[in-house]
Amino acid sequence: MGLPREKWSWHTKAEWSTFALRAYAEMGRAMGFDHPAVQEGFQKLKRALDFPQPDWSRTGRLGNRHLHPRAHDALMLAARLNEEGGEGVDLEPAFGRHTLPWPPLQQVTTPWGVLKIRAEPCEGGGRVTFESERDLRLRVRWHGQWREGRPGGELRLEDQNPTGV
Repeated sequence: MGLPREKWSWHTKAEWSTFALRAYAEMGRAMGFDHPAVQEGFQKLKRALDFPQPDWSRTGRLGNRHLHPRAHDALMLAARLNEEGGEGVDLEPAFGRHTLPWPPLQQVTTPWGVLKIRAEPCEGGGRVTFESERDLRLRVRWHGQWREGRPGGELRLEDQNPTGV
């Protein structure tokens, strides 16, 4: 970024965090979120987030001024059309014990309308619920395993993140 880190403003930290979050999320998907290089990257990211950024505390989205929430949510969830066809969405979230807490609300625009994903911590892990105008087949890849869900239903994601979803 052209400056020593100790001279970074919160704007510079927000910009770096946006790009770093995407890079570390893809590294985690490729190498596993428990890989030492991925863990080290997310630890650097957590330290960089120790600054006042109202968007982060309210929405769970980093650097909203650099990346529209519509794109941020889809990118962090690696949202894509279901690989098996039909009306469905596959999600591969970059949140968890080794990364960052799952934002309380995300929205992904699909060909069948908006899919809302709500996350909340619960005993032993977290709970994710889905809301959509249409009945969609939802698949979430969570720590190497596909889990299936439907709008109106919930998925419980056990102990992969003991500090919250």
